[in-house]
Amino acid sequence: MKQAILFIAILIANVSMAQQWNVIYSNEGQTLNDIQFVTDEVGYVLGYDSSAFVLKTIDGGDSWQRLEIPNNFALKLSFLNENLGYVITSGVPVKLYRTTNGGNSWEVHLYDSAYFVTGLAFKNETEGFYLNNEGRLRSITESGSSFSYISNNFPGNGEIVFTDEVNGYIGSYLGLNKTTNGGETWEFITMDNFPEYNGVFAFSNTSVGYMTWRDEPSYQGKIMKTTDGGYNWEEKAAYEAQSIATIGDFCLAVRDSGNMVWSADGGESWTEEYLNTLFYGSEAYTCALTPSKQAYLIDGYPGRIYKRNGEISSLNKNKKETNISVYPNPANEELFFEMPFENRNNLTAKFIGSIGETVCVQPINQIKNSVSIVNLKSGIYIVQIVENGKLIGSKKFIKNSF
Repeated sequence: MKQAILFIAILIANVSMAQQWNVIYSNEGQTLNDIQFVTDEVGYVLGYDSSAFVLKTIDGGDSWQRLEIPNNFALKLSFLNENLGYVITSGVPVKLYRTTNGGNSWEVHLYDSAYFVTGLAFKNETEGFYLNNEGRLRSITESGSSFSYISNNFPGNGEIVFTDEVNGYIGSYLGLNKTTNGGETWEFITMDNFPEYNGVFAFSNTSVGYMTWRDEPSYQGKIMKTTDGGYNWEEKAAYEAQSIATIGDFCLAVRDSGNMVWSADGGESWTEEYLNTLFYGSEAYTCALTPSKQAYLIDGYPGRIYKRNGEISSLNKNKKETNISVYPNPANEELFFEMPFENRNNLTAKFIGSIGETVCVQPINQIKNSVSIVNLKSGIYIVQIVENGKLIGSKKFIKNSF
């Protein structure tokens, strides 16, 4: 009897944890390769079926718009903001696509050949780097219109991460490559103490980062943390990760089993959550975080996007957001904002249109505020509530035609 009760309790717990993650997009004929969110509401997923495409959301994953890319196979994307982004493809030649309007149109630049592009990152709006699996590292300049050779035998074959314009990292199965001068020179940091390092890493700032490796002889996976820019690492969890995302003290990782693990205190404690799904392939899934730590996951094939219900950590709890009322919905001429809390100074309402563009910004510093929307076209909008430049909440509403 006790065993039966224990089994039921474990089953209920697993179902509860699985229900924290929902499939918000699914297409068995598609392969999804990369994911990035530039705001809490606007995100991009790169994939392909008969042709390459970008899936775009402006409402936090509630709906997705397919944006075509005139190529068969795209691997990596890098968006700098809601409108400016880059997508790179493998092949002969490599093609870099650039958009300045959130993916509605693309300009293309032709580079050299690459069997498989493993990393793409931009340190600012016009300069970046890409790397292929044969160690060919190239720099990108002039918004993609020009590229130059850095190395044909670079000791790296993994992701590229820049934490600012001068500090960047490139992963490999042998160690980390680090630059402190914007990519002009690279220092190789050996991982001799980590014999089964798999090249998966992420940095939240110039100093703090996480990576995963396997111990010998047990081959037990480990999540490690550095606080000195990659020179020294400390074990934080007995998990092997296939993808890592981090912001501040928060770290999210997806295990090779498909389970999710996360820490909200710099790796001191961890929570594991079960998705009750089967993943295909060895690198078929990638996790991502929004600026306020909303968590997403893509399962590469068959193409699925997961989103975690609610806030992933109590540290993200924002009482102001829960107290903001926006009405009516749908609306015709005016939209009202009620904020019955103190310290309403420096609050603004930022209206985001259907392709991610900012169409209106209005101050809202009273308990009850009205904003005219007469000049807005009919359609679906996201209104972001911003306090001192920081997003504290967002609402979706429909603008009706008269």
